[in-house]
Amino acid sequence: MIQTFIGDNPYRILGVYVGDSIAKETSNRNRISAYSKVGQMVTFVLKGDGVLPVLKRSGEMAADAAQALSLPVERLKYALFWYADEKYLWAFTLNSAIDALVAGNLASAFCHYESLIQDDALRNEFVKTVTHGLFVIEKEKLANMLIDILSEHVESTESALQSGCINQAHYLATVFFERKIWGELYELCESFTEGESDFYMLIDNFRNVTMRIMYYIKVAAMLFGTTDERYRRCAETVVYSIGKQGKAILTCIGEWLNSERAFVSVKLCHGLMEEVFEFVDSTIEDIALDDESCKNVAAFVSEFEEACFVQTAIARQLLKVIRRKECIKTVLWLAFLIVIFLVMMM
Repeated sequence: MIQTFIGDNPYRILGVYVGDSIAKETSNRNRISAYSKVGQMVTFVLKGDGVLPVLKRSGEMAADAAQALSLPVERLKYALFWYADEKYLWAFTLNSAIDALVAGNLASAFCHYESLIQDDALRNEFVKTVTHGLFVIEKEKLANMLIDILSEHVESTESALQSGCINQAHYLATVFFERKIWGELYELCESFTEGESDFYMLIDNFRNVTMRIMYYIKVAAMLFGTTDERYRRCAETVVYSIGKQGKAILTCIGEWLNSERAFVSVKLCHGLMEEVFEFVDSTIEDIALDDESCKNVAAFVSEFEEACFVQTAIARQLLKVIRRKECIKTVLWLAFLIVIFLVMMM
């Protein structure tokens, strides 16, 4: 949880804000250590205390916090996730981002971080103040540092990719997608469960995973555009994955169908096959593909459609055979009853 990461921030442990002097950090550390030796605890009144977990500071914690802030790059990393002294021009932007994170509003936090990182003057002054002029970092590296930490501590990524966030924080949303979501998207494409014996569970899982995939692929289209090579590669992978799983489900149903020739079972399986085909077909149609991507996936889509046609044709043929057998049985039974009736009338 990002709130936990913020609550355990070394700046907070030392009872200081980003931008406070090294002397204050050292003084607070010594104070915490002295109180800890006599079994007492120091309390600092800081922003966020009302919503963040209560800290029980110890001498060991203070020493670890001071060690964590000993290097300029580490100071910068933790500064991105703690409140700043309000006397600085960039403080309002950073504090607004922290407030949003603490409140669980990742999209709003992205927008504030975007303002801090994209504004060269604010960003450079922020880095200079935090590192006391000992460290310089490019915009891209600072953005990657921020996104790496968010990716590690944020549980739900969908909230960061709302349309408003994409429009107002396009740069950070793009970095976030590239460093975090690409991996999740490809993992989802590999997460379909083929081993379920219950067709309904198999199909439900297929639908649920595909819905998540489609959300991400639509976000990718907004971020990169449908002609971008990164999007095209991802979109084609999604088509292959969805079609492959759809084909696997159809085959699984078909194999079960060969062992179950009852009319009700065959009718049920035929309905499920048509349902899977329609779902896959409509989903692939919803994926924005340019002409080049359409050519690349055309053969695979045709292969899927052919497999579906074969499986549903077998099911339809079985339905006809079973109906014919049922009709013959019915006719023979009626004939038998008529014979019995005639014999009894004699």
